[in-house]
Amino acid sequence: MKGATMKMSIRSIALACVASLIFAAGASASTPVPRISTTKQMTRIPCSVTATFALNSVAGTMSYGGGVSCAGGAGEKVIDVVPQVFSVVNGWPLWFNLSLSGLYQGPTPANPLRLSGSRSAVASHVYRILVYGRVTMPDGRSSAATVCANCADFGNLTTRSSYTDAPQGPTIAPMQGVPGCTITASGPVFTLVNGSYVVTYGGYVSCNDGVKRMSVTTSLQTPNQIRGRTIWFTIKGSSVSLGTPSARFIELSTAHTAYLGHGYRTVVFATCKYPGVHGMITGAGTAYSPGWAP
Repeated sequence: MKGATMKMSIRSIALACVASLIFAAGASASTPVPRISTTKQMTRIPCSVTATFALNSVAGTMSYGGGVSCAGGAGEKVIDVVPQVFSVVNGWPLWFNLSLSGLYQGPTPANPLRLSGSRSAVASHVYRILVYGRVTMPDGRSSAATVCANCADFGNLTTRSSYTDAPQGPTIAPMQGVPGCTITASGPVFTLVNGSYVVTYGGYVSCNDGVKRMSVTTSLQTPNQIRGRTIWFTIKGSSVSLGTPSARFIELSTAHTAYLGHGYRTVVFATCKYPGVHGMITGAGTAYSPGWAP
């Protein structure tokens, strides 16, 4: 009888421990991860920059992002999101960029312009997110600002590159239906900005004679193997367009985050309209750059 009572006690303790573990795991899973968000207003123009950060200590991950937003939606925007980690080196407190974890895009008219990412994190480490935003308005006014999530003291970021690789010259294609007009795809050009790769791409349309109505769209594509074939896919949010009612030359350039091991190519699609003897004449064409990887 005494042995049976002891077995029941041990079984009860074991069940209680299992129940406690299940309850604790459920509580951890349902507990919301604190999210830090900081916004800073730009000077001279009605735009703002936002940085966000959330650390999930249980899962060992961190999520982060940034955004640039303007009242009325006007302006060409550039954003650079830079995650950093704190360390003390030889007695000096220092912040280090988390290599290849940054996010970059622009210039682009998208409004709001938002980027987000995630990566592994160590609960005992201290992280912060710096976000640089720059906006150029249609009237030429320009402003830039840096904002930080999860910190109080920080310096302003810049987007100067520390490394540049331009493996390919421009690719030129004729515009069908419009003699004397060509389409040029430039890039991809790879640079290292604040510890992460950025790919710059763009293109332009040029006509030898006559003023024409032009439009140009540039996109960034990356390949994937499907059933033994290489298929190129346009990266979401990478397409930027520009049009003009009368010009002989129109150019467009922008940039996007690049990742090691991925191939990239520039695609430029353009149209051109001009009056002919029997009405408006429309031409169109596409130029593709060769694919390259950082």
